[in-house]
Amino acid sequence: MCAAWGIEKSRAEIKLITVSENATFVLKLDGKEEGVVRVSQPGYVGGPQAVASEILWLNALHDIDGVRLINPVPTVRGTFVTTIHDTSGIGWTVVSTKFVSGEVLEDLDNPAPYYETIGSWAALFHEAVAPLETAVWLPAVQLGSVEHGRPIPALGPVGKRESE
Repeated sequence: MCAAWGIEKSRAEIKLITVSENATFVLKLDGKEEGVVRVSQPGYVGGPQAVASEILWLNALHDIDGVRLINPVPTVRGTFVTTIHDTSGIGWTVVSTKFVSGEVLEDLDNPAPYYETIGSWAALFHEAVAPLETAVWLPAVQLGSVEHGRPIPALGPVGKRESE
């Protein structure tokens, strides 16, 4: 992971935050929280191309007023997504973002007060990405389905689909 982002191993420490369909780690550099690293399971929702599309979509949303979003960090190659192979040769899709302090929604005793904000942001996201034409979204994600035993909220049409 360090090589992909040009980080000296001696400066880096990663600590697991959570595991769901992804493993998410906080990245500390010289003891300071600097980033978050998301490692997706092999074959996760379409692999590296779909994850790259997520990042493209996220970057398109940064112009929305009143919404605070994470900032993806490019690799040394200039891409936002990389594949890192484990000792068995299995490729894991990895992205990194700048660290944002705050509480993790899943850790709150009652996350319900945040649902209105999440819903209003989702509406803004749909409006903002209407002109986005280059994203690739898998039909299961667009239409909503069940992955890993949890419902995936329907995102609606976002850009061109693979079938178009």
